[in-house]
Amino acid sequence: MENLFDSRQASLKEEIYNELLHFKNIRFEKIISMGQKSKSWYDQEEAEWVCVISGNACLLYEDGNEIHLNAGDWTFIPPHKKHKVIDTSRPCIWLCAFIG
Repeated sequence: MENLFDSRQASLKEEIYNELLHFKNIRFEKIISMGQKSKSWYDQEEAEWVCVISGNACLLYEDGNEIHLNAGDWTFIPPHKKHKVIDTSRPCIWLCAFIG
């Protein structure tokens, strides 16, 4: 059994992605960030529901809108809405659902 709050795998070099469940058109992932930022824009085929479980993060949309997320905050990103991560705490634990 895995614990959502466990950040022992955290790495300063790269984010850690753990697929928790994959069923038909929905996939759940736990992501652990340690201050990483996106190098390029995400332009995903899938919709994404993202929730910060622990820590905080900031997303930037291509239109200049910034979303600041603290523990418990969530947002929904429609398919092809270009975005990137511009800041995270050390650690930041995300729970993401990819739909589509």
